[in-house]
Amino acid sequence: MSAKARNRRIFGTIAFGTVALGIAIGWWGWTTRRSFEGVLTEMSWRPLMSRGYEPPGDFPPPPALLEDGPGHILTTPAELWVSYNLTDLRDQPMLRPKKAGAIRPLGDPASFRPDAEPLVLVHGINGQPADLQAVVQRFRNDPRFQLYIYAYDDMGQRTSINGRQLAEEIHARFSATPRLTIIAHSMGGLVTLSALCVLADDPQAPPMRVLTIDTPWHGFSGPADSGMGSVAMWFARPFLPDGLEDMRSESRMFVGGGSRDPLDTQGVYGVDLPADLELHMVFAADGDAILNYREGKLALLSKTLAGHYADRTPVTGEPELVNAWRALQRSSDFPAFEAAAQTDPTPDAIERQLEHYFPIFPGDHTGVLTEQEEGLPEAAARWVYTGAFFAQPPS
Repeated sequence: MSAKARNRRIFGTIAFGTVALGIAIGWWGWTTRRSFEGVLTEMSWRPLMSRGYEPPGDFPPPPALLEDGPGHILTTPAELWVSYNLTDLRDQPMLRPKKAGAIRPLGDPASFRPDAEPLVLVHGINGQPADLQAVVQRFRNDPRFQLYIYAYDDMGQRTSINGRQLAEEIHARFSATPRLTIIAHSMGGLVTLSALCVLADDPQAPPMRVLTIDTPWHGFSGPADSGMGSVAMWFARPFLPDGLEDMRSESRMFVGGGSRDPLDTQGVYGVDLPADLELHMVFAADGDAILNYREGKLALLSKTLAGHYADRTPVTGEPELVNAWRALQRSSDFPAFEAAAQTDPTPDAIERQLEHYFPIFPGDHTGVLTEQEEGLPEAAARWVYTGAFFAQPPS
């Protein structure tokens, strides 16, 4: 073979390899991005003020220097204050330098309650603080609580990083607080759990109670962070927003395997949480992207747990199913659920126990937050005020 022919073959091979590599990169990026399209659609922000919310009448409204208009912000030398009306409010103006997350108080200096119990609200990915407007309306006039929101770069920063920054904010603001309450929606639950993992060995962390609402504990399809999956992620990463990277069901945030800190090493389901933590999980009845334990890949959970409790069969299967199972074990309600499941380890009985200890409320992923008779806002208020979440024992 002549040198000229040999060079043509070499260049042809390189050209073919380049085209094949481009096709592979495009395919991985497209399929990974496609797996998240439903998530972004279902988590998209929708205004909630159209239902005509009114502040509860049990307490007089606090004095105000900040006009209660949509998305109004007041900046003072020491603080950034946010109007109780969260309509049109966006996270970006509230972030700290370098887009770091920040806990911001609702109200203004005239209405601030420094001695009241802090109640922090955390929205989800592709969401906005206004998603939690109904919760704000429940507590804005109650002098026993001071409302805050956690503003963070949900799409531009990894979930685990947002969780670490939330932990830093909690440490800085609430170390001397007798008790901190957090209500987190959607991916905000994973941001909060990441923060709890970081705070697990912080002796100055306050006692906390947390309610998570329709959080995607299962994660979503995508390459893993280990083995050949890490090679696939090298190709897919340019196509994924940073905010979605940790949401893969086999990412380090879920399964660990890193080396940075306990959260990176063990994942959100491996770190021992503080003994005084109170953590509850509830779900929405409708929607396709965020699954409750009756839907999609999680529909087998009751049957799988029946085998687990009847003959100690390990819980295995799709990564999403295993993640959901590990998430339930994080809940303060899990010991009572497990005791009931061991008493009657049949699929129907376990389904009833799941419904009792991990309730499903009317509405879709965002609609579950709106005011409804016997809906979630009412149940959440009952929990905040009395510590009682369940209206009656399971049938």
